[in-house]
Amino acid sequence: MKARLAAAVAALLLFPGVATAAESTPSMEVSAATLTFCLTPTAEGKLAEEGIVLDALEPAVDADADGRRCVRMPVTGRMTPDLDKVDLLAEGGLRFRSADRELRFHTIRAQTETGRIVVRALPNDEDDEVELFAVDVARVSTTPTVEPVGLELATPLATTADVAAEFAQAFDRVLFAEGDELVDATGEVELISASHVVEGTLD
Repeated sequence: MKARLAAAVAALLLFPGVATAAESTPSMEVSAATLTFCLTPTAEGKLAEEGIVLDALEPAVDADADGRRCVRMPVTGRMTPDLDKVDLLAEGGLRFRSADRELRFHTIRAQTETGRIVVRALPNDEDDEVELFAVDVARVSTTPTVEPVGLELATPLATTADVAAEFAQAFDRVLFAEGDELVDATGEVELISASHVVEGTLD
C-alpha cells in the first residue's frame, strides 16, 4: 500500500505534463538532498601535475567515485521537479590546496535564470560572489525516484571566466580556461519525506 501511494504521489509531482496548460508546477521544499562534485579525469590530472588536491569544507565531506576525488554537500532550499524554478543552498564548500596556497569556494547557491541553472559562490574570504558554474537546464539529466519521492540529477559543469581567474590568482598561474570541463555534478533530492507520504500530507 505504501509503495503504491508513493508511486501515485511521484507520478503526480514528477510528471507535470499531466497538469493543464494553465497550471504551473509548484515549487517544493527540499526534504533532504545532497550535491556531489567530482573532478573530471582531465581536471584531476591537471591539478595533480601542479600538486593541487581537492577536499571538502565542513559540513561537506570528501567522497570517491570510481577513484575520482569528490566533495558531497548537504543541500537545502526549494525547487520544481522540472527544474524551472531552483533556489538551493549547499552547505560547506570546495577547497583546492597546494603545499602553500589554497582556493576555497563556499556559500554555494544554485538558482535558475532564463533557462539556465547558475551556481554562485564566495571565494576565499571575499564578500562578492563569483559565477562558479552555469548550465542549460536542458543539459541536466533528471531521473524521478519513487521511494523516496524525488529526483536524481546529473550534469557536467565547465569552468567559468570567474573561476579561471580565481584559480590564476590563487595559484599564480593559468590552470584552466573558460569552458574547460572541471567537474561532474550529481544530485540526490528528496522532495517529500517517506513519513509525509504515509501520513498523506504533502507539506
